[in-house]
Amino acid sequence: MELNNRNGTLEMSYERRPYPTGAKESYLWTWWKHDPLPTLPVLEGWHIETAREVPFAAKISNIPIKSVEARYSAGHYPILAYLNDTLVAYGWLGINQASFGSPAITFNLPAKSIYLYHFVTLLPWRGRGYYPRLLQAILERESRAYEHFWIMHQTTNRASQHGIEKAGFQPVARTIHISSNQLALIPTGDPERAQQASILLGLPLKTS
Repeated sequence: MELNNRNGTLEMSYERRPYPTGAKESYLWTWWKHDPLPTLPVLEGWHIETAREVPFAAKISNIPIKSVEARYSAGHYPILAYLNDTLVAYGWLGINQASFGSPAITFNLPAKSIYLYHFVTLLPWRGRGYYPRLLQAILERESRAYEHFWIMHQTTNRASQHGIEKAGFQPVARTIHISSNQLALIPTGDPERAQQASILLGLPLKTS
């Protein structure tokens, strides 16, 4: 029995379906407290806030209220990025337990670790560099309480890759399908962090 996050809803699942042929692979990145952060230009009017109201979080995230309630109950919460009074982007922070992929891989987060997911720059504001700015603002604020930050994106999503790298994250590993129902990791960065990722996600580490 495990916790799934299919379609944004935390629910219980008793079996894992095989990974479909051609399922998309992902890149995993991390930032650890005291890692350097690239300098981004100061942007007047830029600030972030934590969304506290469930209906508002559901509306901006475009997911059902029950899904948001489940996320909040699991200890997850959304961060909103504003330019003056205008909402331009948002993303979710996960603690305790999180998941990725479909069918979902569920993993437990240590006390000082946090998982970043479901990031969106609103359509009128895309292409202006707000995504890495939001990520970096989260790192700066949340590193008071957390030490290890993890984030993933599909290998085909070059825009996400560029934003994550620009924010200061370091590459860790790439997921691969070693069978119809088994994922593994191939290191793409520091071996020590790749090993930590293997332990975190409960996936085997492959060197080739």
